[in-house]
Amino acid sequence: MFISEVAEAEYYGIQTTQEEIDYSNNLFADIIKTHLNSPKILTETKRLYVAENSPIIDFNNQRLYYRDEENTLTTDDFNDKFLIN
Repeated sequence: MFISEVAEAEYYGIQTTQEEIDYSNNLFADIIKTHLNSPKILTETKRLYVAENSPIIDFNNQRLYYRDEENTLTTDDFNDKFLIN
């Protein structure tokens, strides 16, 4: 889960404003745009996607991870009884 709108923040009990959400979204998009073709995209994004006193960015950064193609779910995985709950 990545918070990108006020309603999502409220769902997780995080008080915020639209301005804070916009800042987080724009910062994240700018970082991704800059490092899109870099082999260090995750490292650079986690390093640069920070802001003092931003519970939104903290929340999102903690949930930012990379999953390579070998570990990506397939359509068969969605029928796996252990994944459906």
